[in-house]
Amino acid sequence: MFVTKTGTAQRRIKRLALMDQDGANVRYLTRGRLVLTPRFSPSTQEITYMEFGQVTAVYLFISRPGSARSSAIFGMSFSPRFSPTPALIMSLQQGGNSNLFVMDLARNRPRA
Repeated sequence: MFVTKTGTAQRRIKRLALMDQDGANVRYLTRGRLVLTPRFSPSTQEITYMEFGQVTAVYLFISRPGSARSSAIFGMSFSPRFSPTPALIMSLQQGGNSNLFVMDLARNRPRA
């Protein structure tokens, strides 16, 4: 997994991509916005990342045999990381303060 950059400095596009160990079979997972901080889950079946664009949010990309989907799960946040349990940990800035949140992926609910 990596973030690829294309375009001029004024119109830079960063996309999330996957490739085989030998560099072959590059597959783009996002469509060309500003993608940052991608991380695999412990099972390597999910990827979380930040995407800045029309909707700036934490996204969860799920790749299982026969299906692949990406969905926004949390608004403006920073540096999402998977915990050993099925949860994401991330910081969220609200009212000038940054707080840590845990997103329970089984219930799809955040808690502070």
